[in-house]
Amino acid sequence: MKPNLTKLNMTEWDKMQEHQIYNDFDADLFNLRVKAKKLFKEFNRTEDEEVERRQEIMHKLFKKVGERVWMEPDFACEFGKNITIGNDVYINFGCTLLDCGR
Repeated sequence: MKPNLTKLNMTEWDKMQEHQIYNDFDADLFNLRVKAKKLFKEFNRTEDEEVERRQEIMHKLFKKVGERVWMEPDFACEFGKNITIGNDVYINFGCTLLDCGR
């Protein structure tokens, strides 16, 4: 069940998720982007043989990761936490996902 949030007590993240006007320069949103950037940069530095490490990073970065997911570097995203990847997915080189919404 969703909490009943008013505009006065909603975070900028909450507003963004509800498709309301939000402050894109909010410190919390900035910090979430920095966290995602650190993770996807770490992923992009891995080698193909580091399958377990890549899986670990994807599970930290994304909302959900299915089985048999292969993602090529260089990958980038905005937040990561709204991204859901199903089973048997191949993501090719140079993919950028903007995930400010669910």
